[in-house]
Amino acid sequence: MPEAGSSWRRRLARIFLRGHWLVALLLLALLALRFQDPAVVQKLRFIQFDLFQQIEPRPDARAPVVIVDIDDASLAEIGQWPWPRDVLAKLVDRLREAGIGVIGFDVTFPEADRATPGWVFDALGEGANGFAADMMAGPSNDTVFADAMRKARVVLGMAGSGRITAKGDQPIPTPLGELGGDPRPYLPAFPGIVANLAELDQAAAGRGAFSLRPETDTIIRRVPTLIRVEQQIYPSLVAEILRVAMGEPSMTIRSNQHGIDSLIIQKARIPTDRHGNVWVRYQQRDPSIYIPAADILAGKVLSERLQGRIALVGTSAAGLEDIVATPLGVQVPGVEIHWQLLGSILSNQYLYRLGFADAAEMAVVLVIGLLIILLAGLLKARWTALLLLALLAASAGGAWYAFSAHGLLFDTVYPGIAAILLYTAQTYISHHASERQRRQVSEAFGRYVSPVLVQRLAKDATRLELGGETRDMSILFCDIRGFTQISERFKGNPQGLTALINRFLTPLTEEVMQHQGTIDKYMGDCIMAFWNAPLDDPRHARNACTAALAMFRALDDLNAELSLEARQVQPPETLPRAYRRLKELGDGREEERLQIAATLRSNASEGHAYAQYTLGKAYRDGLIGRRSADEAVRWFAAAAEQGYSPAQRNLGERLARGDGVARDEIQALHWLTLAARDGLAAAEEVRIELMQRMSVAEIAAAERRARAWRPNSPRVGITAINMGIGINTGECVVGNMGSRLRFDYSVLGDAVNVAARLESQSSNYGVDIVISESTYAEASDFAAIEIDRIIVKGKSEPIRIYALLGTPELAASDDFRDLSWRHAAMLQAYRERQWQECLQHVEACAHLWPRLAPLYDLYRDRVENYLVDPPGADWDGVFVALKK
Repeated sequence: MPEAGSSWRRRLARIFLRGHWLVALLLLALLALRFQDPAVVQKLRFIQFDLFQQIEPRPDARAPVVIVDIDDASLAEIGQWPWPRDVLAKLVDRLREAGIGVIGFDVTFPEADRATPGWVFDALGEGANGFAADMMAGPSNDTVFADAMRKARVVLGMAGSGRITAKGDQPIPTPLGELGGDPRPYLPAFPGIVANLAELDQAAAGRGAFSLRPETDTIIRRVPTLIRVEQQIYPSLVAEILRVAMGEPSMTIRSNQHGIDSLIIQKARIPTDRHGNVWVRYQQRDPSIYIPAADILAGKVLSERLQGRIALVGTSAAGLEDIVATPLGVQVPGVEIHWQLLGSILSNQYLYRLGFADAAEMAVVLVIGLLIILLAGLLKARWTALLLLALLAASAGGAWYAFSAHGLLFDTVYPGIAAILLYTAQTYISHHASERQRRQVSEAFGRYVSPVLVQRLAKDATRLELGGETRDMSILFCDIRGFTQISERFKGNPQGLTALINRFLTPLTEEVMQHQGTIDKYMGDCIMAFWNAPLDDPRHARNACTAALAMFRALDDLNAELSLEARQVQPPETLPRAYRRLKELGDGREEERLQIAATLRSNASEGHAYAQYTLGKAYRDGLIGRRSADEAVRWFAAAAEQGYSPAQRNLGERLARGDGVARDEIQALHWLTLAARDGLAAAEEVRIELMQRMSVAEIAAAERRARAWRPNSPRVGITAINMGIGINTGECVVGNMGSRLRFDYSVLGDAVNVAARLESQSSNYGVDIVISESTYAEASDFAAIEIDRIIVKGKSEPIRIYALLGTPELAASDDFRDLSWRHAAMLQAYRERQWQECLQHVEACAHLWPRLAPLYDLYRDRVENYLVDPPGADWDGVFVALKK
């Protein structure tokens, strides 16, 4: 244990000796800045709070509050503001008669109404002697207004003032209880207050301050529930309206050691910050809450719309300049802020900024900084990046959860900015250790990639992530077809087989490396390569496709050498088109038919398996005379004995059905097993079906025959090597894989497995290169055609696979364009079960591109089978591969 403790101390000491003390100084500076909390920091915090409200505003609770709006239309109809008090008295009477519970005025009436007759006669002086004396004796407009207020429950508004108020102008205070200490030191203070006319003040049921205090960016986020004028405390307009509506004679202010905690009215508790402010939780604007004052005076508003509600009388008229900004990004009349706050209180939907929130946010910055400083020297770069992302996600997620679930406001912007700054500083300091890493790159990758790539890695070691990293990569698998048969021919000459494989692997490897690829490993006759590691390669899919095409050109050169060495005459170039031509010939072309038949018989007799297989199909279909099942079976058997897997599959199916030959399930399973061993999915399907009706002893006998089988030595030597390539693009993990004692730079992932499966499908579809749809998406200008939708072995989701035929130059040719649209039409007809139309397109495509004859033979066989035995209703055209 002492040794372990000493080791940790040494590691911590190294952390700070490497320059991490600079990051610690930055952390202290960030903490000091947050403690000072300048306006820019506050603004960032407010932006986050506003964003949260914009994402999730308060749900519309349909609070029983309406706004009686002194709007531009009302001013145009009734006259300019201020209106005569008898008009306001009529407005109060209309609201009371409609059933309004409480009326709150978001305006003040500090002076007498100048439209009162006494004011008019005083202004006229001697000119008023002609008026009747009874007009002078009538009640003033203020008295009429006061009488109307006495009949209703009216709360008058008042406003904090920057000038000292005379003692006689003080409004009637609301009884306030104080619980937990004196709240006055924490309340927003004003030198004076703009109160209402004494006659009106005495007639009102309550008086409340409507002063709004915007933040530094002029947006209203908090509304005071209380204000202080000298030592006198007055409630806000909203608080007073609630008190009057509840019929309470007073309200209570609750405080604690941090400041004001809440305002209590009856049993309702309104939470506040330490200064008595309420954070308003806004809902989206609702224009239906506005009722023009002129409509109420004219009796145009139904009482059902007003019955039992609270009315806020305010103005939206542009000329009265009572427009404020809100966190929702809109500007609204000031009276709507009081409506928002009333709705928040009545629906119990509050926002809170806890008293310890500032300290908690500083603690978060401190913890993040210490974690980055301590762990940056102990963890690898990718883990520190994940740590940063995790810290940012945890901070943002926690702040969002607190807001959404509990209405709590916590700042996540400043801690996030601090984390990014600290991580950036830490990364910059760690960058100085790159020289040693460059040497490691040169040593580690000298055996994996070309010297050019090693030099580039040495110059930019940041491209290399030791241990393992996730990348989008392209994977290539290349395998020799029929390698089992080639091995059989070198049974007594293993050195010759080794030399042949080396001749095969060397030029193909060169093509991979020349196109920025990395050789992962050799598996016998198989090459596995990948792109986009260790160096970034944004064109990795295109480079993989280009390399695959170049590999086939290199293979053509090798096959030319093998052909010359074998000194054997290859089958005529027309041989692959012989079967197709025989099917095209009509009556009257007997001479050409006989010439093709002679060529097939000659090459078949010389031991060419493809010619034997083609001749068998010609006898089977009656293309060179009458149909002859015996001759067909004879030539199929000859090709099968040489190891030609399509012939083995054909012969196995015939033996299983007794088609043209005596039924022999053991021998049938023997041939199907050999064909499936070479990757023919069709053979595997029939094999599995056959095994289900055979006994264990019969299956064992067939397996023994398959293991003991050896191909007949043909009359020609090894003149050509055939191969298949599969390419897939997807996310993989690449890095040093293995143990501490020995490792390989390799790649792992589902995309690798899919690439291997695609390579095996190349022989099933009779094409050279099979690429996935993800690879095709990155190299769509190459000459490629979709060949099927398939579920490869071990997968459950279908993918589209394509045959890569050539470069973008070939794709631009007229021949390929003609093939492309005809092939697409064939696939469409196939998937829509238009079998006859599909067969027509198959014939046309095979004629246009003879080298794809095996692919179109496959589709022809499928369609002919479906004509006899249609697929079920749930058939979607997807082929399920039963073998890797």
